[in-house]
Amino acid sequence: MEMYVFYTNDTALNVYESKLLHHAEIAKITADGFYKLDQEVEASTQIEAIKKLAARRREDAESLGAFTKNMLFSSVIGSLI
Repeated sequence: MEMYVFYTNDTALNVYESKLLHHAEIAKITADGFYKLDQEVEASTQIEAIKKLAARRREDAESLGAFTKNMLFSSVIGSLI
């Protein structure tokens, strides 16, 4: 399995095998308006890496939603006391 990194801009997501990226390529990617996402994924293929990233993002969104609901509930209860 290989490590994959992700670079994105407003409209695109690019996937790169981490060990194949060199400084010159990274400079060109960032000059084109892309920035690196903070997550790296270990996968066999680029497609699998994208699926794992999507699953992580979905889990993060669900976790944030649950946290927000808990905070809202706590705030409502706190204001009633």
